[in-house]
Amino acid sequence: MDPVTATARPRVGLLGNPSDGYGGRVIAFTFDDFAATATVCAAGEGSGEGEAAEELVAAALQVFTEHAAAVSAGPAALAAGDARLDYRVTLTSDIPRQVGFAGSSAIVIAVLRALSRWFEMSVDPITLARLALWAETVVLGIQAGPQDRVVQAHGGVLDMDFATSEWKVTRVDADQLPPMLLAWTRSPGASSGGVHENVKQRFDAGDSDVVGVMDVLPRLASDGAGFLSSGDLDGLRALVNKNFDQRATIWSLGDDDLAMVELGRGQGAAVKFCGSGGAVVAVPHTADGLEGLERMYSDAGFATLRPTVTRGGDRGDDR
Repeated sequence: MDPVTATARPRVGLLGNPSDGYGGRVIAFTFDDFAATATVCAAGEGSGEGEAAEELVAAALQVFTEHAAAVSAGPAALAAGDARLDYRVTLTSDIPRQVGFAGSSAIVIAVLRALSRWFEMSVDPITLARLALWAETVVLGIQAGPQDRVVQAHGGVLDMDFATSEWKVTRVDADQLPPMLLAWTRSPGASSGGVHENVKQRFDAGDSDVVGVMDVLPRLASDGAGFLSSGDLDGLRALVNKNFDQRATIWSLGDDDLAMVELGRGQGAAVKFCGSGGAVVAVPHTADGLEGLERMYSDAGFATLRPTVTRGGDRGDDR
């Protein structure tokens, strides 16, 4: 059989994160400059990528198999001896590791997509996101929220409300986004699960500081959706800064993280983390400010990128 390939893109949390793990609301987007790519082929072909990735692949395989059995589809519906049952998954990813671009969840999403194509099994975006979240939180025991998996399963710019178990997802026009620059450390940081674990424990224990922040962050996403719609980019930039400032009251900050925020704000840009630290999204007053930001971050030793925001949906095909 011919191999099948699927991709998933990195994401940037623009507003509201990390309240998604606490029943909050988040605006986030995927961008096309990097990708995790999974290929399913006949057994004996291809090669793997590494131990950490193999753990993620194994978790994706487990939840896909369990889901297929539950709905009597995919591998569960094939007769013994069907050639598709003898397969191998291979993986590549150029998403910068452990800098807050959701590279791990991109791997899981890409593998699940490739498996669904190999077995000719339809999996809608929300189911895909729920399977990916289950793989990381339940199978691997990683502390995580649904934001990354939902936006990577859909692709593009999404306003996501997690106040109920139904998960309300609204697509946002990418043309409404302001000029942005991403900057990140060249040295991988800690895993996002470890970063979130202590704060989740404090929230569950009723820590007033954490509970208060998780009450404010969803409102930033709600207000931000209105500012994007009306074109009020000054209002949006103020929310971006407030998102970081709120988060900084309950999280410890690494030297590189703090430096990236201070550098951007020193140039008049609004700055916040893309995810759990290691990368920031900087929003200048106008597109004319991007060049100066790029130069400043590069001179300080950080990598930079003007993100190519995913347009519309993302089926996970190679571009």
